Amino acid sequence: MKRFAAVGVLLLTTSCISIPLGPRAENPAPVETAADDAAATSTPAPPPPANYVLILDSSGSMKTADMSGGMDRMTAAREAGRRFVEALPPDARLSVVTYGDRTPEDAPKESGCGDVTVKLPLGTDRNIGPVLDQLRPTGWTPISLALTKAAEQAPDGETTSIVLVSDGEDSCAPPDPCDTAGAVVRGKPHLTISTLGVRASSEQLACIADRGNGLSLPADNAAQLARRLPALSNPAAAADMLSPQGVQKVRPGTEYARIREQHPDFPELPAVATAETVIRVIWRNCEWLFDDQKVLREIVLQSGPTIDGITAGDPVGSLDVLGAPVKTEPASPGPGVPTGAETRFYAADQRLGLAWKVTVADGKVLTIILCTCLPQAPCPPSDDDARRLAGKPDLQVKRRQCTADQEWAVLDTLFDRAQKGGALVLNRKGGTRARVAMIDHGGDCYDIPATAPRRELSQLIYDGQMCVVSFSLDEVKNAPITTSGLGPIKLGMKGDELQRLGYVRPWSGEHCPKKWDGGDALPEDVWLEIDPGTDRLTAIVVNAKGFRTPTGAHLGSTRSDVERMYAGKLEDFSWIGEGGYAHSRAVVSGNTMVAFQFGFETTTFPSVERIFIQSKDKPFVGGC
Repeated sequence: MKRFAAVGVLLLTTSCISIPLGPRAENPAPVETAADDAAATSTPAPPPPANYVLILDSSGSMKTADMSGGMDRMTAAREAGRRFVEALPPDARLSVVTYGDRTPEDAPKESGCGDVTVKLPLGTDRNIGPVLDQLRPTGWTPISLALTKAAEQAPDGETTSIVLVSDGEDSCAPPDPCDTAGAVVRGKPHLTISTLGVRASSEQLACIADRGNGLSLPADNAAQLARRLPALSNPAAAADMLSPQGVQKVRPGTEYARIREQHPDFPELPAVATAETVIRVIWRNCEWLFDDQKVLREIVLQSGPTIDGITAGDPVGSLDVLGAPVKTEPASPGPGVPTGAETRFYAADQRLGLAWKVTVADGKVLTIILCTCLPQAPCPPSDDDARRLAGKPDLQVKRRQCTADQEWAVLDTLFDRAQKGGALVLNRKGGTRARVAMIDHGGDCYDIPATAPRRELSQLIYDGQMCVVSFSLDEVKNAPITTSGLGPIKLGMKGDELQRLGYVRPWSGEHCPKKWDGGDALPEDVWLEIDPGTDRLTAIVVNAKGFRTPTGAHLGSTRSDVERMYAGKLEDFSWIGEGGYAHSRAVVSGNTMVAFQFGFETTTFPSVERIFIQSKDKPFVGGC
């Protein structure tokens, strides 16, 4: 490891209590100055706000069970919401605003984007339990409207903190919620807006907090959510704590000139004449390390806890809140760092490339650093990594390729001694990679997830040869059933357009010259009805249990299940089908619908037998 020359400036401010600099094995000792012996006076923490408005995302994606221990995001948010209220001052007033819990994801946009409710008006009642328990995530993400409703709760001239908890970006723009946040704060300057991204580091959420004079943090697991949400109740105090946003919104990767624009009291850096120089200053009792280009690279915690409550000297178990380390390596021994110490890297914000760099020894935390040092898995991976990820010690790698962004790797391989070959598809997961699919030369080619860059991958997998990867079929197989269609297949599409995409081909029968037949990219259990007069798609018939609506309805769902999923939103609908009058319950959006068939005029089924996506004025008929 290189050792750099150091230029040191030690400056104490009156923001926090001063303590001596901790040991740094990788850097020279601090430069001695007269300020070393100066005592710093602690400045009182800013007073907490008087009013709090908590906005909770209840959109359909909050059902995703990817939090600690398989917990879904909504359950983790409920627990964090309870802790948020427990942490408020005794005389604080609370309001709760939610969105997305009254309309399903397949509801029309005008309904889904109006689904914002003030569940608890601002007042002294802080009984948030019943509100949280009744939330059922199903709908859209109207963040901009939620911010407007929340701001209406804030009394003029009174300090109010709005905290938005969301796992994604606004699905109803315009207006842009970032612009809405700015307008809200201009109208009510005593108000702040902070954001907490549940499994999301989002530019939009960061912009909302920036325009709202608040703080934006990610939360990748339930423990982080439960700790960071209460901290955001007082964004001014939280900004003084080391978090993935750095300190006072100054994070690693920022140029010194930009820091000085934001904080004129930040100490001046001395002139640097040599390359490979580390410039070290003390500000707000963190140690700030710049490279020779005056770009901030590390913030070293010197006093107080991080946003997650971790301090130097804590037991190693306190690091569990950071998740699993993406890399571990031996620490360089030095003053205060014994032989056998190790350095662990934890993802702080993958979007920004930030990591927690923590040195531990003898079961204790020694140092905590936020840095632009998030380890990245190399692309292409080594042969040994490929064998480990494939679970095949005899795997032979013939060729390695990566997508342009280095996130995906495709390895042309021989899987075993029998010389069975195919493609190993890997995806980056923080500092490691994970196996996504093993596609043999003559096997199933539809295992690439919908979020993958399919066109780019299709060129890497045998350069589009040997194994035909039908991404169009994959898109349909993994698509939700909505009132507009099934994934890429939309009502109103013309027959020749569907033919170009591989979903239909001209019918070869003698009796139906204008009829279309299912194409190679259409699953056998999905039928398309194209009106011969207009040559446009008017109905999609789904006849398999593998397809679902965003709320979870599918073939085999009982009538009571469907009624519960779409409480108060279903209409009776009947039409003449192949078997006579078909009876169904339907979710209607304008002139389109999703109809759940429960029988014909002479028969009643206890569960859904077919699902129709169709135009209301041209329902499915079948035949020519």
